Amino acid sequence: MAPHEYRDETESYLIKLKRKHFVSVSIIVLAFIIFLSIGLFIGSQVILTLQSQPKKVKRQTDVRDRLISDAIYSLRQALLWADRSMRTSILYAVGKAYFHKGPDYHDDAIQALERSIADGYTASDIWEYLALAQYTIGLTSQSLENFERAIANAPGSSELLLAAATAAHMLKLYEQAEGLALDAALVSQDVYIQERIMFLLGDIYLATGRVQEALDRYEAIKSKNPESADAWYHEGVALVMVGDPIRARAAWRKAIAIDPMHTLSRQKLAERF
Repeated sequence: MAPHEYRDETESYLIKLKRKHFVSVSIIVLAFIIFLSIGLFIGSQVILTLQSQPKKVKRQTDVRDRLISDAIYSLRQALLWADRSMRTSILYAVGKAYFHKGPDYHDDAIQALERSIADGYTASDIWEYLALAQYTIGLTSQSLENFERAIANAPGSSELLLAAATAAHMLKLYEQAEGLALDAALVSQDVYIQERIMFLLGDIYLATGRVQEALDRYEAIKSKNPESADAWYHEGVALVMVGDPIRARAAWRKAIAIDPMHTLSRQKLAERF
């Protein structure tokens, strides 16, 4: 959600909450300002990762984490005064805040989001946040179900299709995983996502014994990104499966030449075939 959408949604329900239940002005203003700040920090998250000043990035990240914690506290205070109709949207906001606080809080995010859903809240991205949190903590089957609900709301999202395909692969639902991954490939315009789709399809094909198809995927990755050490590594794994350890070792050496710290390739070269 964009920063201005955080502001508009938060402002709307907190103003209603004030009128209906006389929540203190300090809580309303604090929650609004803090949640707006969260939106601004989340919206600039990608930019922060590109910064060349690690100390500055850490300081900004620490501020962001503190703002999220303050927002959660203020929103939970607002919950004490809310009726059922307001509680659903507040719980939704709490769930998203916990999600952005990090994986250690995804249990709390799931609890808040599920309570919001149970009370009838239907935000367009609620299933996506719930699915992502569930996947992170290992609730893969539940996450796949909710990714599918999210896809129903946004059928053209390559990110959601790829996430669902990844969950299906983890569950060894290879046919379903392949279908979702191919659907993602059809709609994706993002080079990075396309590469991730190719890797996932390679994994699916290796798991189902379709080694040549996997090799074709790794070759497609290399044609667009010759410096992909991971593509060379996976190619080596596939080559071992077809009985060609010499070419496999050459592929792993190439991976290390690209990335001297490529641990998996070094481990493979240490093995005997």
